[in-house]
Amino acid sequence: MEVKLIASDMDGTLLNDERLISKENKKSIRRAVDSGIIFTIATGRMFKSIVPFAEELELDIPLIAYNGALVQDAVTKEVLYDAPVELETALAILDYCRERNYYIQAYVNDTLLVHEASDFAKMYAEFAGVEFVEMGKDLFAIKRAPHKLLIMTG
Repeated sequence: MEVKLIASDMDGTLLNDERLISKENKKSIRRAVDSGIIFTIATGRMFKSIVPFAEELELDIPLIAYNGALVQDAVTKEVLYDAPVELETALAILDYCRERNYYIQAYVNDTLLVHEASDFAKMYAEFAGVEFVEMGKDLFAIKRAPHKLLIMTG
């Protein structure tokens, strides 16, 4: 069977424990691409947190973000596939989480939205290399459909 495409996750797969692409991975990816195999990134991360790694690998193809909810070209930024959570559904989930005081992150328009600037929000933003927007109660009344909601109950 001929390999035509490699789609790699990032954390714990493409990236090492220091959140870097190892020299070995770079060489293997370059060999694969040079032999005609398409290489892309497929991850739960935000598009903007993938782009620096795609640039490092000189990828000029679509990247898969938010666990498949968004496919966007690495270079032109053209959106090729866009399937956010329906706004009505997202608002119901946000309300459910608010009533139970669950921690929640919403990813809207490639922006990380949080209720408050908690230690976890700060840690995650640093880990992903992005900034967050502290929304307060406005988080529970977002106006645009999110690509992803991350909820922690404990």
